[in-house]
Amino acid sequence: TQSRSSAASDVYKRQVQYYRQVVSEQTGSTGLMISRFDLTPTDKANTKRYKLVLRQQDADGDTYLEGRVNVTLAGRQSGQLKRLALREVSSEQDEDAIRLRFKYFQNVEGEIVVPDGFVPEKIEISAVAEAPVAKRVDQEFEWGK
Repeated sequence: TQSRSSAASDVYKRQVQYYRQVVSEQTGSTGLMISRFDLTPTDKANTKRYKLVLRQQDADGDTYLEGRVNVTLAGRQSGQLKRLALREVSSEQDEDAIRLRFKYFQNVEGEIVVPDGFVPEKIEISAVAEAPVAKRVDQEFEWGK
């Protein structure tokens, strides 16, 4: 009976793995996605312009995507790892979580002013859709590229 329960357990595990894959394939091709993130130099010291474009895959034109996005500047200060929320380095943002509500796409843009002594390494973006399809998308972008 132990070998029978072990075999049943293996079948169950394969079924769970199969359904997880089906669900991730379906939600992977629908809903929220990070379309692009650009950093461009400005003529101001320690300042770069950012533009984040989020979009809704399979948008039907009637359904609003609703959620939020957090953007973090990660780097080092005095040799220590440090993470700064976008609102700490961009005067255009005053909240940790930027509200999303759009049918096709939404731009988030402004300027990042790097604090003195801070060495930026990457931008971390975490976007969460609550409707119409619950989905989380995390992506990192190298600062210098």
